[in-house]
Order: sequence, then structure tokens, then C-alpha cells
Amino acid sequence: AARATARDMQARLQHQHKEPRDAAPVRPMVFTRSVVLARSVVHNRPTMFRFSRSAAFAGLAVAAAVLAAGCAPNVHAPAPVDAAAGAERLLARDLSDADLRRYLARQGIATAPWPPTSWTLDALTAAAIYFDDDIAVARARWREGVAAEAVAARRRGLGLAPSLAWDSRPDSMGDSPFTAGVAVTVPMPQDDWRAARREAARAEAAARAFEVMRRGWERRAAVRRAVVGCYAADEGLAAASAQRRIHETIAAVYERRHRLGDVGIATVARARRDIETAAREEAAAVGAREACRGRLAAALGVPARAAARLPLDTRSLERALTLPPLPAAVRRAALTGRLDIRAALARHAAAEARLALAVARRWPDIVLEPGLFWDQGGLVWTLGSGIGRWLRYDAEGPVRAAAAARETAALAVLARQANVLAALAAADSDLAAARARREASTAAVRRAADARAVAEGRLARGETGRLEVLEADLRVAAATRAETDARVAVLAAAAAYEDIVERPVVGAAGFDVAAMTFAERSP
Repeated sequence: AARATARDMQARLQHQHKEPRDAAPVRPMVFTRSVVLARSVVHNRPTMFRFSRSAAFAGLAVAAAVLAAGCAPNVHAPAPVDAAAGAERLLARDLSDADLRRYLARQGIATAPWPPTSWTLDALTAAAIYFDDDIAVARARWREGVAAEAVAARRRGLGLAPSLAWDSRPDSMGDSPFTAGVAVTVPMPQDDWRAARREAARAEAAARAFEVMRRGWERRAAVRRAVVGCYAADEGLAAASAQRRIHETIAAVYERRHRLGDVGIATVARARRDIETAAREEAAAVGAREACRGRLAAALGVPARAAARLPLDTRSLERALTLPPLPAAVRRAALTGRLDIRAALARHAAAEARLALAVARRWPDIVLEPGLFWDQGGLVWTLGSGIGRWLRYDAEGPVRAAAAARETAALAVLARQANVLAALAAADSDLAAARARREASTAAVRRAADARAVAEGRLARGETGRLEVLEADLRVAAATRAETDARVAVLAAAAAYEDIVERPVVGAAGFDVAAMTFAERSP
């Protein structure tokens, strides 16, 4: 019908202009079927539905304006990273920073006087979180997840598809061989797709939030281990110094006796070798003290000079010496509420949502494309459609992959719970062994002290010399040093429960490490 109408119109035009033209075969048009259908509608509809050329241009202008408004680009503002300036800021970090003081005050930590005369474990933990750039990176990744959630929650917007066609037939009717138009792409609502995407993005953002808080507990553990190490190094240095002084006193006694002819030179030489051995142990203790300060600086994220002479308040560590057995409720809460387990649960929820999305995508994606075209002085309305996928277009593969990912995420949750259970068992055994060792060392200290008291009594009665008392002092110092090592082992074993249950064991009971990780450096 369209071809017959076109031939009739062409014959009338040739008759009016007296331009005879040989009949030419009709060739198919070289553009979409929707335009062919539109031309047939134009040439067969009544005149009352025809629009003027000015109306056509007005409609196309409106469509172009809408297209330009929808394609307005965002302005890109470059933000290069200055590595040299970043290095200078890192090297200039100091624990007397005024910004750090304001940060600690916002976290409810006392900052008077400033700098503090002694740093508690809680204050050092807050400082480590403040300086930790990895926590800042984790917060940035969490913000990316939140932004991705907002994007996933949006519906698919409309699209514009402008087109320009040219009819190359020599017997083309009308005053122009061109056909111009624009179509609007209207995606059909896929609420189940959108809900699954939103749920997956929300769960992934939650998992990233738990990772931020988990990073805070990692900082707490690093600082606590460094503080316990410094406590052990200070106590060990004091014990080594005491032993060296006792050896020096014993050597002086032997030298005096040697001058009197009571002992030989070999005894004096042996006493001097004991001094050298004690001096080496003292030097090793000094090195351990310096090394622990370096580990403390690394845990805090500051240069070594900032923690070289840092005064430490280790009184809060004494709480771990009398730590009662963990209640069953706390142990059960660790199996379900620890941050890494909650992050694993969130990732399982994300995998579940991705599986739901893969199942929903087994159905085709349908798009409607209503359009407006200008053809030979008239406007043509068209209605097209598109199917993004055919039914069962290889949907089984994505569904199987998503199901396997969900199973992996579920097994990851169980694996982390098993790790927590094993860590609790190991902590219980370590703490029991450390306490047994401390009890034995404490008993040894008591026996050495009793022996020294006996030696002093004999010295007072004139039954022995001072050398026996000095030997007793040396045994007391050695037993005290062993008891100090056992006490440090108890502190380390008891404080390790913090890493498992993620609750303060040493320091303030209400110290919230997880919430502190979301506090930005600047107010």
C-alpha cells in the first residue's frame, strides 16, 4: 500500500511540473523498519493530522534541548598527590601535636597537662588510630561503598536516540530525501533487579564499615604489645642493673680478701668475669628497651624520635594479672559479634543478593522506544521496543557462579568462627601456663628472700661474713628477674583476650575502639 501511494504521488508531481521521468524500480529504504512504517503512516493518514515544517523544527529543537540538558558534563577538578609534601608531614609527626590534643579531647581522653606526664594505653591507642593512614584509607573505601549503594538504588533513567536517515531512491517523493527524528529509551521497571543490586551494595558497604573498625582493634593490639614489651624491657633493665651492682660488690669483697691473702687470684678473676657477664646482660636489656621504643613508634605511626623518651603509665596493665575467667556469654558473643565475623556475614548477604540478581536476570530486559520523526513536512510518532536478552540466554552459568560464591561466603563465616574458638582455647591454655609459671617463680622469690633473711641473721650474730649475704642478694635478684618475666607472660596472655573478644581487658572498661575509627582527624 505504501509503495502504491508513493507511485501515485510521484505521478501527480510529474504531471504538474511537466517533467516526464522514466519509471524506476522501487528499491528498499536503507534504514530501520520503524521509519518505513512511519512513512506509510504519514502518506496514508488524513490531512488534519499533518503538521507544518515549523512545528517539526520546534519539536526537534525541544528534543535537542532535552538531550543537551541530560548530557551536561561534570567539571573535573584535578587533585594531584604531592609525595614530597606527604613525606614531610610524616616526618614532622609528634605526640605533642595540638590537633592530636583536640582529637583526644573529642574522644573523652584527658589532655591536661599537655603533653601528658605519662601516656596510658588508651591514650596511645587513640593516638595510633589518629595517625594511622590505613584507617583513613579504609574509611575512604567505606565511603565508596556508601556511594555505590546510592548508585545501585537509582532507577534506570531515560535515554535519547537521535537519528538522521537519507532516502537514496531517484524517484523519492517530497521536497527532501532526509528524515530526522529522536527516540526516547524507556526501560521497563525491574524492581527485583533494583532491590537485589541495592541489597548487595548495602551489604558490601556494611562489610567495609566492619573492616574499618577491625583496623582500629589491630592498632590497639599493636600498641598494647609494644607497651607490654616496654614494660618488660624496663623491668628487665632494672633487674640486670641490680645484678651487675651485686656482682661488683662481690668482686670488691674478693679483691679485698685477696689483698689480705685469704683468696687466690683465680677467685678474683672469676668474680670479674661475672661482672662482665652481668654487664653484657645489662647492655642487652638496654638494647631491648630501645627496640621496644622503636616498635612503639611503629605502632603509633610516628618517627622513632617521637617515642624515644615517651613516659608510659603501665598501671592499667596490672588489671590483666587478676583477670577472671571469661563468662560464657562473652565467649558466645565473640563467636557471633566479632567484627571480622560480622564482615563475613555482610559479605554473605551481598553474595545472597547477587544470586537473587542473577536469578532475576534470567528474564529478558525489555526497553520501549517511542520516537518522533520529521518526514517530508510531517511529524511521525513511532513506538519501538528492544529485548536485551533472549529467554534463557545462558543464564545458568551466572546463576551457578553466584550460587558458588554464596557457598564460599557461608564457609568463610564458619571458618572465622572456628578460628575464634581455637583462639579462645589457645588463650586459655597460654594464660593457665603463664599463671602456673608465675606461681612457681613467686615461690622461688619467697625462698630466696627467706634464705637472705637467714644469712643476715647469721651475719648479725657474727657467724658468717658479708659475702654470704651478697650471694643471697644475688639469688634474690635472679629469682625476682624470673618472676618479672613470668608476670609479663601473664600480662601478654591475659591481654590477648582483647584481640579475640574485642573488648578492653586492660585500660578503661568503656573504651570504644570501634567507634573511634570513624572519627576524622579534623573536627
